[in-house]
Amino acid sequence: MWVSVEGSAAVAPCARGKHSATLLGGYVYVLGGRGAGGAVPLRDFWRYCLATSKWERLEARGEPPPALQEHTATAHHDRLYVFGGEAGALAETPLWIYDTTVLDILIIG
Repeated sequence: MWVSVEGSAAVAPCARGKHSATLLGGYVYVLGGRGAGGAVPLRDFWRYCLATSKWERLEARGEPPPALQEHTATAHHDRLYVFGGEAGALAETPLWIYDTTVLDILIIG
């Protein structure tokens, strides 16, 4: 059964498409995509706590990905792996790794 989560929080990401949403350790991590009817590329990074139903905007150490869309993300242990996608007209191919235990981003490639 689907249940709508009310957007009553003062802090929450804007509506978006072409983003990634990945489940890891009781949180859903949301990265990038396009907002405002698809016209605005987004570079923000969020997590939603399943236990408290609250959003938190993340500011990680390291070099974050550019405003990505149509990328893919997957989780393994305490890390979120983000690969590919588009940044503007350019296809991006580095692998970004976000370590949820130290809030750090690494770029591979």
